Amino acid sequence: MIDFRYHLVSLISVFLALALGIVVGTTQLNGAVLTDLHHQVDGLKTDKHTLQQSTRQLQSQIKADDDFATGVGASVVAGRLKGARVLVVAAPQAGNALVDGVTQALKSGGATISGQVQLTSDYVDPRLATGLRDFVTSPGVLPAGLRLPRSNDSGVLAGSLLADVLMQPTSGNAPSNSEREQVLAGFSQLGVLRLVSKQVTPSDYAVLVASDAQTGANPSAQAGTLSDLAGALDSQGKGAVVAGSAPVAGDDGVIGNIRQDKAISAKVSTVDDADRASGQVITVLALADQSKGKTGQYGIAGNAESTFPSNGQ
Repeated sequence: MIDFRYHLVSLISVFLALALGIVVGTTQLNGAVLTDLHHQVDGLKTDKHTLQQSTRQLQSQIKADDDFATGVGASVVAGRLKGARVLVVAAPQAGNALVDGVTQALKSGGATISGQVQLTSDYVDPRLATGLRDFVTSPGVLPAGLRLPRSNDSGVLAGSLLADVLMQPTSGNAPSNSEREQVLAGFSQLGVLRLVSKQVTPSDYAVLVASDAQTGANPSAQAGTLSDLAGALDSQGKGAVVAGSAPVAGDDGVIGNIRQDKAISAKVSTVDDADRASGQVITVLALADQSKGKTGQYGIAGNAESTFPSNGQ
């Protein structure tokens, strides 16, 4: 007869056998898993080392390209903008290095910088659009003879007014100095722009400089407001170029917005690698082409038409 002690010993034996099997099996499994993990880690280390070497090589190539562009850039652009009066407009958060680089390239091309304006984030903020529209359409603000576009869009209206006081029209007279100063003072008091240069005179051409894609409330609408300004500057003067970096060529950047709009891209040229010396040279060449009625979308982004103007060699 089987007693309780026999049952207890049998159960203990079964559990011991199970525990021993689990330990042995796990040990064998762990060995295989660990070996595989070691192989994967070694492979990842090799990949990392290869990528680091490739990155260093690419950085060296970029530096060499920039050094070359810097060295020959002045001679390439020399005289291309001789006698041209160029307005530089910095978009909100435009980096100083980019603005300075583009401005220096324009000067190397023979251009006279007739003024420099810095837009603030309030200029493109959709939440402040009503206040901007009310200012532009308020009595006594418009220079004599100016008729605003039939639009309720604050970006279209503000861009038209700014272009009227900043650009030298291809036909007719520009607003008087007092009218220009009054309008710019009003925009400054509204907090949507500030004057970087002490004096702003009517310009033949305009370059809008942008570093980063728009962020915050409705970035696409913000980019559209900057596109409207670029289009107005082009229409009122002899031509306009938007110079920026690769992020600005995306959907939430002014360059990307322009390239998606056939009406504006047919008039305004863009350069999406102006944060590099070569792109700054291309900006000058693109602006020189504007004087000949030629427009192009240049740079390294996927939505660019070509790297540089065909006559830029």
